[in-house]
Amino acid sequence: MALYDEDGRRLDTAETAAISELMADYLDFVAAKQKEGVEMSLLAVEEAFAASAGLDAEHRRRLNFIARTYLEHEWAGPRSEVSLLEYDKTLGFAGHDRVFPGGYSQITERLAEGTQIRLGHEVKQVDYSGARVDVFTNHGSFQANHVLVTVPLGVLQAGRIAFNPSLPRAKREAIRKTRMGVFNKIFLKFDSVFWGDDYELIGYMGSQDSDWPEIVNFHKIAGLPLLLAFSAGAAGEQNERRSDAEVVACLMECLRKMYGQNIPDPAGHLVTRWKQDPFSFGSYSYVPVGSKQSQRRQIGMPVDNRVFFAGEATSQFFPSTVHGAFLSGVRAAYEIMLADAKQDLLKDGQGPTDIYV
Repeated sequence: MALYDEDGRRLDTAETAAISELMADYLDFVAAKQKEGVEMSLLAVEEAFAASAGLDAEHRRRLNFIARTYLEHEWAGPRSEVSLLEYDKTLGFAGHDRVFPGGYSQITERLAEGTQIRLGHEVKQVDYSGARVDVFTNHGSFQANHVLVTVPLGVLQAGRIAFNPSLPRAKREAIRKTRMGVFNKIFLKFDSVFWGDDYELIGYMGSQDSDWPEIVNFHKIAGLPLLLAFSAGAAGEQNERRSDAEVVACLMECLRKMYGQNIPDPAGHLVTRWKQDPFSFGSYSYVPVGSKQSQRRQIGMPVDNRVFFAGEATSQFFPSTVHGAFLSGVRAAYEIMLADAKQDLLKDGQGPTDIYV
């Protein structure tokens, strides 16, 4: 990562090392606060560290950069809401972050081979009150023995899909107590590369939450003249309310501080707005103050052995990730297979049987 200060000056090696030291001290403080077991938000612990360390305005701004890129970008929720005690009660996964230049569709298209997918069918209701499950959409209804619900948590929270009977109270409570965060992206396409190519990430330590603290150098990764900037948490929600032109202008203002006023305007751009998406209402989930990661298990629990749930929000140990979503689907598939096996045994007159895997 190449780090730049608020005025656009690139930090030297010693200054970069000092920020690494500040980050290590801050994370030690976070770990100590977790051991104390006092529930608070990530922002509250950040402010407590700044006070205890006596940070001046410059170092407070650098701490803000660390907290935004290391924590807020990871969990998507505003630091004022994310739980200190629960935010990292997850498991690591082997390997490094990867960028797919050809897009994630390379995976989904392969997984979808041999299946029937009906696009444009917006589900309005899942009725499991009868012998089979009825799914009502804007283009008619469908019946099945089992239904797997994989819509984002935000869709369940918004009540976009009605369930009959209503979902169990414990599941409704778990859905309500978990939150959807915002992690948006803005791609800028240029005709040529004007930034350095010796690093994968550009870090900008501005003082405004609307600034863009972390920018990916796509040319280094994929050979394309693209820059990708992240906007998460409260800043992500704020930037969603801006027009594309305003978002691009804000990002270009940061880039011009770093690379000069004469850099060209982008030839194209792409801005995501996940909170406004009616089929998502956010990017991925996080655990707020007063809630628990373990409630994700309740979100993913089957109902009546006929309505099943998957998605990143149902993954207790790998939430907010693609692999967590994928593995939750594998888990749900096994649950459906077990339900089928149990039903077959009942039909064969062998009586009720519990099957464990």
